[in-house]
Amino acid sequence: MRRRIGYGTVSYLALLASAFSSLTGTSAQAGDLTVSAATTNSISTGAGDGSGPGNILVNGTGSVVVTVPTAVTINTSNTFTNQGSVATSIQSNGSAVLINLGRASPNDLSATITNSNVITAVGLGSSNAADTTSLSNIGIDVFGRGTLTGSIINDATGQIAVGTNGAYGIAVRGNMVGNLTSVGTINALGPNSFGIVTTGRITGTDRKST
Repeated sequence: MRRRIGYGTVSYLALLASAFSSLTGTSAQAGDLTVSAATTNSISTGAGDGSGPGNILVNGTGSVVVTVPTAVTINTSNTFTNQGSVATSIQSNGSAVLINLGRASPNDLSATITNSNVITAVGLGSSNAADTTSLSNIGIDVFGRGTLTGSIINDATGQIAVGTNGAYGIAVRGNMVGNLTSVGTINALGPNSFGIVTTGRITGTDRKST
């Protein structure tokens, strides 16, 4: 069943971060990565800190802002927590945070994704709010043939902004066993854009703020 929840507009210039510094990482366990500065390089749980798979934390002083389709990929059974800024500035077909459940074959994952600050995939909307040529951008994208076991949380301080045509704040396009919770802000600007879209099966609760 396809469910869509629409939200309002957003000031994109206030949400997009600029990133000019390098990535810094610390390991609480082998492979764990903490981003505490700005980077323009994509990161993944599979690579972790470079020594192997690990959990990822973007803390309050960190940002991952890229010009390629995806800033953060969750492709192993590890957690991702954003307390800083995560963004892709690509015009179309961007997924700022991608939970990769496998394209050719299932990649079942156990993971929890928590957003406590800013995730953006606004296309050209950051400079032109009337733009409709930026297509199919997604803030948090669960996609693939496998199943995600875990939770997705956009908490009370979380902000997700996407635009501008056919854009989704959170898209669950694969199966999920766990809870989808959004009590923060989701702003989707443009025609056919929605805060939350689910085309996969969710076994758990689906909660949004009212």
